[in-house]
Amino acid sequence: MQIVHIAAEMAGLAKIGGLGDMVSGLSKNLSLQGHRVTVFLPRYKKINLKNLLEETCTMNGLSFKAYSYFLENVQIVLIDPAPTLDYYNRPNIYGYADDPARFIFLCRAALEYLKQKQLQVDILHLHDWHASIAAFLYKEIYLRQNQGPWIKKILLNLHNVGFQGLCSLDELERIGVDKNLYWNNAKVKEAKTGKLNLLQAGLNYSDKLVAVSHNYAEEILTPMGGAGLEPVFWQNKAKLTGLLNGIDYQIWNPETDVGIIANYSAHDSLEKIRQAKQQSKSFIQARFNLRQKEAPLIINIGRLAEQKAPEAILWSVDNVLSRQGQFIVLGSSLVDSIQKQFSEKQKQTAPTQDTAFIFEFNESLAHLLYAAA
Repeated sequence: MQIVHIAAEMAGLAKIGGLGDMVSGLSKNLSLQGHRVTVFLPRYKKINLKNLLEETCTMNGLSFKAYSYFLENVQIVLIDPAPTLDYYNRPNIYGYADDPARFIFLCRAALEYLKQKQLQVDILHLHDWHASIAAFLYKEIYLRQNQGPWIKKILLNLHNVGFQGLCSLDELERIGVDKNLYWNNAKVKEAKTGKLNLLQAGLNYSDKLVAVSHNYAEEILTPMGGAGLEPVFWQNKAKLTGLLNGIDYQIWNPETDVGIIANYSAHDSLEKIRQAKQQSKSFIQARFNLRQKEAPLIINIGRLAEQKAPEAILWSVDNVLSRQGQFIVLGSSLVDSIQKQFSEKQKQTAPTQDTAFIFEFNESLAHLLYAAA
């Protein structure tokens, strides 16, 4: 099959959390099974690659560059609208006021590229709100204008429904979509705010919805887990399922990971594993000026989002300290109030020399922390 992914992240190129790991691991695994796999990503500033195939494409009077190459038999296509639009030449992946416009452009550009290449796609695999509008664009623009079908089925993966891509309806006009196609379209417009809800558009226009676990597929049907979209999830329940996300056992294998201090495996004795982890822990303690002591090291790695119970993480920091343990947080929040809470906790616990808060994404440090904790 020809499988095409559109995503905001991919491990090894641009990653903040689990979404990037999933896109990378799934793409490589599907390729190993003999499928032809393509992944569309923005060409972020941090992606510094050479010897790429450069192509110029046009879209409603705008031109954009598509840079492609193969990574372990997976075709990567990087979309770059510069210098016309400065969407991706920025320090971070997310966190900008025009994020919806940036990812709407990615989706339209990816579809234009596929159309101009006349690529027949068996499955268009979309990831979270960033890619959701592609389902609407394909069915309401390309199919209605008799420019298809060249995509057989569209699948939307739901990683975190708390982020939905709310924006002005005018954002679609910027990429050449007739206002009449969506102005009163309840499938894409949120009733309460009257704004374009990119995730909602994907839910209604995709052929299949896949949550990142069976439990999450059930949670998003509830007011607590649905983040306001639970009625839409219920309307689409027949096409909703859950598949548990996994990890790449090659990348996260402590037996072969060259980025950790001491290697170990499941075949080693418990004592050898303990000694290897102790070496890693001592290194981490020294690196972050923690007290060198025999104590459990607890870590939390990931974006500090509301759906990940930040209040429970903060409580756990205090609980671990009360038991003479040590705690390290690696990750940051896009929500100012959550970020402020963790910054305050950092100041409050600093005198103990038993905590470290690293408010960034750091892939190599994540490997070291997993090995040590």
